[in-house]
Formats: sequence, C-alpha cells, structure tokens
Amino acid sequence: MLAQAMLTRQRPWLAYPFAGAAVSGSWPLGEGSVFLMALLPAQSAEGFAARRGALSGLPALLLTSFFLAFGPVVLALFVLLVFDVALPGHSVPTLMSMGGLALLLLVARGILAGLRRHTLGHMAQALLSPLLPRLDEATALLAQAGKGGDADQTQIARDVDSLRGFLAHGEVEPWLDLAALPLTLLVLLMMHGALALATLLGAATMVFILWRAMRLERDKNRDLLPLIGRRHAVMAASMGRADVIRALGLGGKARAAWHLANQRLFDLLIPHDKTGARLQTIARGLMMATLVAVTVVGGWLEIAGHASAAVVVASAACSLAALLPLLRCVERAQALASAEQAWSRLDMVLASVPAPAPKVGLPTPSATFSCEGLAVAPAGARKPLVQGISFHLEAGQVLTVVGPGGVGKSALLRTLTGGWTTPLGQIRLDGATLDQWDAAALGRHIGYLPQNIELLDGTVAENMSGFDPDANPQDIIQAAQDAGIHEMILALPDGYATWVGAEGRRLSQSQAQRIGLARALYGRPFLLVLDEPTAHQDTGGERQLAMAVAAARERGAVVVLAGAAGVLVGISTHVLVLQNGKVLDYGTRDAVRERAQARRQPSVTDKPASGPANGQAPNADQSDSGESKVLS
Repeated sequence: MLAQAMLTRQRPWLAYPFAGAAVSGSWPLGEGSVFLMALLPAQSAEGFAARRGALSGLPALLLTSFFLAFGPVVLALFVLLVFDVALPGHSVPTLMSMGGLALLLLVARGILAGLRRHTLGHMAQALLSPLLPRLDEATALLAQAGKGGDADQTQIARDVDSLRGFLAHGEVEPWLDLAALPLTLLVLLMMHGALALATLLGAATMVFILWRAMRLERDKNRDLLPLIGRRHAVMAASMGRADVIRALGLGGKARAAWHLANQRLFDLLIPHDKTGARLQTIARGLMMATLVAVTVVGGWLEIAGHASAAVVVASAACSLAALLPLLRCVERAQALASAEQAWSRLDMVLASVPAPAPKVGLPTPSATFSCEGLAVAPAGARKPLVQGISFHLEAGQVLTVVGPGGVGKSALLRTLTGGWTTPLGQIRLDGATLDQWDAAALGRHIGYLPQNIELLDGTVAENMSGFDPDANPQDIIQAAQDAGIHEMILALPDGYATWVGAEGRRLSQSQAQRIGLARALYGRPFLLVLDEPTAHQDTGGERQLAMAVAAARERGAVVVLAGAAGVLVGISTHVLVLQNGKVLDYGTRDAVRERAQARRQPSVTDKPASGPANGQAPNADQSDSGESKVLS
C-alpha cells in the first residue's frame, strides 16, 4: 500500500475514479475549484446527487467571484486617480471623494466575500448531504467483506471533514481568486506591454511551482494513508486494552510499537515537508522578485517618459494582487490535494456498495424460521466453515446448536441474523428470504446477543435501545424485566443512565452480557439469536436466561441458542449437532439425545482391542464431539 499500484491492487475500492488526471497532475490550475469538482466523474448515485447539489450554488459563487476579481482593477484605478488627478490638482475634495468611494468599494468587497463564504458553506452541505447517510453502512460492509478495516473507516470520517473544511472554511477561495489574474494582466497591458510581460513571466513560474507542490502533496497523501492507519490502529489497541497490556507486562512493547509507527510516519513526512517548505519559500521569493521587476520596469518607463509615477505604483499594486492568490494556492496545496482524494475515496466507497433497491414492506413475522442447505463462510474464504445446514422451526420452538469449539457455531448464528452473507443456501423468515426484508425492519424482528458482547460507549438505556433517539422508556424497562435485570440496573450508580464505557468496560462481564441479553429482547422481536448466553453467568444468571427464553416461547418467538452449557439443551425443543464442518445430527431434543447415547454405546461385535492402543489419543473422527457433555 506504500505505492499507488499496491493500493489499487489490495483495495480497489480506494482507487481514484479520475486517476489519469488526479494522480498524473495534469490539471495544475483550478482542479480544486468547486466548478471542476462538480464536473468530476462520479461513480455512485450519491456522487451524482452530490454533484447536482453543489452545482445548485454555482451561479451565486461565480457571480461573487467575478465581482471580487475586479479588486486589483479598482486598486489600480484608485492609485492612478490619486497620483494623476488629485495630487497634481491639489484638490482635497477630489482626494476625499475618491477615498470615500474606495472605502465604499472595500465595504462592498467585504460583503461579497462574506456572501461567497456563505455560499461555499451551503455548497459544502449540499455536496455532503447525499453522501453521509450510507457512508457508515458502506464502510461497515466493506470491512465485513475484507476490503476495509478500522483504519479505513476512520479515514472515511477524516475525508468527510477534509472535504467540508476545504469548501466551508475558505480553503478553496485562493483558487477562485485566480480569476483576477487575467483581468490584472489586461490592466497591466493597457498601462504598458512590458509591465504585463514581467508579471506574466513571474506568474508562469509560480504556476509551475504550484504544479510541483500539488504533485508533492498528492504523493504524500497517498503514501501517508496506510501509515496513518497503522498508527491509529496501534493507538486504539493501546488505549482500548490498556488494562490487559499492563497485566501481561506488554507496556514496553506497546510503547515500542507506538514509537515505531510514529517514526515511520515522520520518516515519510520530514522529506516531504522540507520539499514543501522549500517550494513555498521559492514562491514567496519569486513573488517579491516579480514585484521588484515590475517596479524597475515601471521606473524605467517613467524615466523614459513612457509612463507616469502613478503607473509605477499602480503596476506594482496590480502585480502584487495578481500573484498573491498564486502564493496562497502554493501554501494551501495540501488542503486541495486532501479534498481531491477525499472526494475520490468517498465516491468510490459508495460505488463499491450500491444502495439496496426499495423493498416491499412485509408483515411482521410470527410463524416460522428455517434454513435450506445453508453454507457458512467468512468473506473471502474459499472453503465454508459449516455446510449443509437445514432446519425448520415454528413459533414457540427453541433450537440449541452444539458442537466442539471452533466448529463454526458463532459463525452460523451470525449468518442467521444476516450479519454474514451466505455463499450457498437460503434463510427464511416466515417464508421470505432475508434479502427480501428491509434492513431496518429486519433489525426490529431479530434480537441478537453476540459471543463478544460489544456494548457501545453510552448509557445502559442507550445500549438497550440500540441508541434509538425515539425509544420509549417503558419499552426499555420492559426489556430489562424480560431479561430479569431490572433490579440489577437500579443497583448501578446511575441506574439506567449509568455510563458503560467503551465496549462496556465499566461493567463486569456478567453485567455486560445480561445487558446485551436485554438489548436482544428490546422490542420483543420474533427471532432471538443468543450466542453463548451463559458464558459469563453463574447459576442465578442461567436461571434468569431460562426464564427469559420461556417467556419468549410463550409469546410465540423462535429462539436459537449456541453453547456448551447443558442448561441450553435443557430449555430447547430442538438440537443441532455440528462436527467437522457438517451436521452430525438434528431433531427434537429427546430424539437427538437418544441417538447420541446410541452412538456412545459400543456394539456387541466390537472388540476391546479395537480402541486406540499404546496411550495414543483417538483421531478426529473417533473423538467425542462434545455431545456427552451437553446431551447427557
């Protein structure tokens, strides 16, 4: 990822949609302007909508920029009138009138500049509004598919800030002010061709410096992306697991990793920053040299009788006003390059995950949940973890998935919720496959407790309601009562308003898991999927779980459990046994128990010597699948 080719190959969704121009640097002028940004090729539907939104403010932006471009012209005329009219005529009223008029024009210029900044703010909002709603979903899906990660998701957030800052905070204004350059050259040409030529040579050289600065910033941003992501990952791991790192005595290694990540970042930044500072210094010196050259040429013209002293002063002021936006563009090249690549990445992310087609609203499920020939595999895997999964459950039935560790129980449950896509088979809720349901509606009908509890940084009530801003407090309390933790929550320092911290670290594992159970029960969904719900519970917690499952059965829910605790099988109506990536057995609880006992009883024809000899362990096919522990 330290080269563009590697970046494109490993993460094609981060490739630039206008790579030919953006990376080669063939647009040295105006590429960051809103006009050209709005005309850049968009690949996503949201990108097209954002482009149309930005174009809506373009007339006002061009109009204000057009009038602001006359600033150097007004300055030149003021100097000429003062030195060639007011001073030779010794007319104080004329001088005061011209001064007052100049002040009025300055006030008008300030108003126009404020209107332009206001327009840019609205254009930034119009540009980002179509992009924002699906960005979190798209980045999450890309991470799930193995095409992104935490670093990429945080980069997307930085891209949003970069794009908005470039427009709303005035970083684009120097590029818009470049419109004054041709007008200024025209005014200088009217004074004398030599003055225009001197300014043109200086401006052309500064344009070349600007082109070099843009190439430098693009290359730097491209190479910085993986290093910034790595540093963020190291910092997040150190802060998020500080207690574990301290307990394991890994503090020194964590600090070394942090130092190494920063050192690699600085090793890349320092030479780029030196080159950038050198280019800025050259640009400043060139601007001053051009100003001196224009003044010398003007002085020579005045000595030769081809111009007045007022022309010398006016030409110097015009030259300075024309070159100053170029200098500001060189100094702010990083903001332009960042905004350019931010737009590219945001549009490519959304194009990589097309918006789902509108779904027909289906009635609330209340009857069945089934699987047909299901295969379970993580994104990008060539071989499924589990395959051949088929079952049919009706309202009020409970299925427990058992099997040895690592067989794929958690992966199966995650797939049943729609969290993982399945390469083969179908999952049906009341006869409709999961992809026929609207994602928001499906989330309301499925309650999920993952093996890793994954509480978010917020209050107990917020976590239980899924951070629903319109959550009914009575529904939250009802979920807590269904999970049997209402009294436990009231005993917390701030009750339902207790802050749980990132990943629920302010709570014990048992408390966090029981709050996760209440979150799954919130809204009383039809399907409950609970992964290892007794992993951190004592006997009292197991009893509360059994009561919650019984209450869910009574109201007609379907419950799917996974785990090795015997209590889970005891409260189930059906059992699914997994072994070696396949279904070993499936049926009602009692039938599966009987078949498991039959498999454990040796045949009368078996000989005692047929088992493993010489203390050798049985092979995988002969080993106990874990049935004896949970099905006894």
